[in-house]
Formats: sequence, structure tokens, C-alpha cells
Amino acid sequence: MTKTIIATLWLSLLLPGCGVTPGTRYYVLDSDDRVTATAQHAVSVGVGPVQIADYLDRPQITLKQDNTLQLNEFQRWGEPLTAGITRVLMEQLASQLDSNNLVQFPWRSDQIPDLRVKLMVLELNREQDQATLKAGWAISATRNGDKLQEGVEVLRTPVRDDSYAALVGGYSQLLEQLAGRIGTAIHSSSEYYLRQNVERKID
Repeated sequence: MTKTIIATLWLSLLLPGCGVTPGTRYYVLDSDDRVTATAQHAVSVGVGPVQIADYLDRPQITLKQDNTLQLNEFQRWGEPLTAGITRVLMEQLASQLDSNNLVQFPWRSDQIPDLRVKLMVLELNREQDQATLKAGWAISATRNGDKLQEGVEVLRTPVRDDSYAALVGGYSQLLEQLAGRIGTAIHSSSEYYLRQNVERKID
């Protein structure tokens, strides 16, 4: 009888805890531009490598407050964050440039692009009711390494609530804005690249 009572007490202590354990949720970055570009842009563009700050490179969605990191074991990325950022950037740039002449790093020896875009995401975070993105980018000529343009962007957008779903949606919007700025820079870099090539051929 005593053993039965003890076993019942243990179960009563354990079961409530099991009942309130939250399930893990997985999130992916999204892109509104899923069009299939058919135009052959005059200049081929390579995207990558895309890098992220070391503290972001983990399965959990990581938030930073001052010098403290907050990791929620039950709110995770559904794919490596670098892969998600690269995917969205490729989709957005294809739409921005209306071009299918894009390749992703690493590329084959017979696919070396004319220009390449490198990206370093320094920060993805929530600041009160805003999602924030800080990233550095550079556009260069692939074959000779000449840097044509570079910049650092700090972007913010409101999020509708304090959920992780809203936050990830905000990150997706910020990546779209970032791709727009990089796309504009690619246009001007492409014009410069073509002029340089014409001048070299004339010489």
C-alpha cells in the first residue's frame, strides 16, 4: 500500500510538468518575389559568400540585449540561417534585376560570374517593437577582384506583435529592403563594368 501511494505521488508531480512542456516551432525567412526571371542580364552576378555574425550562427533564434544573448530552445530556424538569407537574397535580386543570370557561391569553374556580391550580416535583432538588420556588403569584379561598391546598411521595420513569427516576418521585409539597395548598386556597377570592358577592347 505504501509503495502504491509513493508511486502515485511521483506521478502527480511529474505529469503536470510534462503537460506544459512547449513544442518546438521552426521558422523560415520568406520572399514575396517568387517570379521566374527570363531575361538574360548583360552582366552575370554571383551571390556569396553570405556570412553571419558568430552569435547568430546557431539553430535557435537569438536575440541580443546589451551584452546578453537570449536563446529560446523552442523557437528555432528551420534551415541554417546563412542558407535562408542567401535564398531570399537570390530571389529578390533575380526580381530586382529581372535576370536569370545569377549564380550562387560556390560556383563552377565554367560559371564564374562577371560581378560578385559578398554579404556579412552583423546583427539581426528585436529592438522594442522593431526588427533590425545591420549588414555590410561589397560588389566586386570577380576575375580581377576590383571592388566597385560597398556599404553598410542599418535597417528597421515595425513588427505587429511580440511573437517570433512576427519577428521573422520583419526580418524577411528587411532582407527585401537590403536586396533593393544592393540591386540598385549592381545596376550602376554593371554599367561601369561594361564601359571598362569596352575601353579595354578599344585599347
